Amino acid sequence: MSDNTTTNTNTSSNAITIDGKAYELDKLSEAALQQLKNIRMADQELARLQMQQALVQTARSAYGHVLQAELAKVQS
Repeated sequence: MSDNTTTNTNTSSNAITIDGKAYELDKLSEAALQQLKNIRMADQELARLQMQQALVQTARSAYGHVLQAELAKVQS
């Protein structure tokens, strides 16, 4: 499974699709189910970190604008 493998859970049929192939969840081993949980946890953490990165980038931009205003005062 590559980093860009897509996993889609279809809860109505209790199956998951990985790399275009459907698997019934109740037929997966405990080890496979644990790895699915790990992937979901990693995906959630990546999403959280991406949101945090966007927040920090926004703050950095605001700090830059304030710095520009302060520097303009020095040049006056």
